[in-house]
Amino acid sequence: MADLQPLHTLRYEPSVVGSLEDVIAPPYDVIDDELRARLADGELTVTVRNAG
Repeated sequence: MADLQPLHTLRYEPSVVGSLEDVIAPPYDVIDDELRARLADGELTVTVRNAG
């Protein structure tokens, strides 16, 4: 039988991180080439590279 466990959530504290747009990535299907380049160059502080 499968051992199911609840997911542990992560909540950003807005008073510490500021805008959530600064610490989370948009969904992959809305990232165009320009935004991908900005994310990859570190202009925005989120990860967009595949681990594979």
